[in-house]
Amino acid sequence: MSLDKLNKWKILLGVMDLLYKSNKNNKRVENIEFVNETCSTEINLQKATKEWYENKKRKDKKSNIFTALDYPWLFNLISKVDI
Repeated sequence: MSLDKLNKWKILLGVMDLLYKSNKNNKRVENIEFVNETCSTEINLQKATKEWYENKKRKDKKSNIFTALDYPWLFNLISKVDI
């Protein structure tokens, strides 16, 4: 993924995260509206989880990678169970 696309994803998910958190405090839409079926089916969550875990246990902590796993509301239940 190009840096430009990655930055767009970071911004998009950051805004969606704010909307999700706001919705938790003042319910406007059902939480299912935040789930993205394409992300749920196209992102290999088992692989992403392994990479996330390996990155988190690194000693240098320099690598602060972007991961969609920081946004659990993005994935449907079936994809989460497969982890």
